[in-house]
Amino acid sequence: MPKHNNKILPVILCGGEGRRLAPLSSVDKPKQFHALADNNLSLLQQTILRVADDSHFAPPAIFGNVRHATHIREQVAGVECVPSITFLEPVMRNTAPPILLSAFYAQDNGFRYLLVQPSDHCINNIGAFTANVLTALNDANIISYFGITPDRAYSGYGYIQEKAQGVVFHEKPGSDKAAFLISQGALWNSGIFLLEVSGFLKEAACVMPDLFEALSSDGFDAYSRISSLSFDKAFCERTPEGRLYKADFDWMDMGSWDALCTLISRGSVA
Repeated sequence: MPKHNNKILPVILCGGEGRRLAPLSSVDKPKQFHALADNNLSLLQQTILRVADDSHFAPPAIFGNVRHATHIREQVAGVECVPSITFLEPVMRNTAPPILLSAFYAQDNGFRYLLVQPSDHCINNIGAFTANVLTALNDANIISYFGITPDRAYSGYGYIQEKAQGVVFHEKPGSDKAAFLISQGALWNSGIFLLEVSGFLKEAACVMPDLFEALSSDGFDAYSRISSLSFDKAFCERTPEGRLYKADFDWMDMGSWDALCTLISRGSVA
């Protein structure tokens, strides 16, 4: 059995195409490899540095696409990071397969907790980010969600709220529904998850058994026969497990021109 590892394993997802930020973002060089919120560091590099505190975090697992192998290798080296592992998907299958494969890796290597981060976010308050993650870790939930307090009824983000039946997700509602959700206490869904590996894998085997079986048996070889599945829909919306935390850190998803323009207008671009 692998040695128990008390550090959190960060998993950084950087395999997307970034189509909403075209033409700056392209299939060959998506937005996560651009320095959008910092003139010197790409979004991927900022994400890596966010979990660079080795008192809490192990070196990250990087999950990308084989098409971007050179970008990943150069940018990881550019911030002097030696990843725990780099996964290169043969084809894109959205977020559920990468997270599940990362959990298998974490279990095999003795990690108790997995922190999933997309690589296209802007977060400046790293201290608050780390503190929120550690609070959720101490509560030992199977899955912890981090919600962002909305500053407007924005239709470009998903919304998330905790109800008696569990955590409820709302996928990018219109502005009127967004305003209603905010009045009911809903938060923006940051897309950042902390997973307790053992409990998550047990729940995943029940909630998404076909995907679990395919990937546990064949890994990337299963990609030719599995569907493209988002983690929200394949797992989060199907499990009663989980707890929602209101984040104290600032956050912006750099997925669109609207978001980039907002960041510039706030004077947050270096």
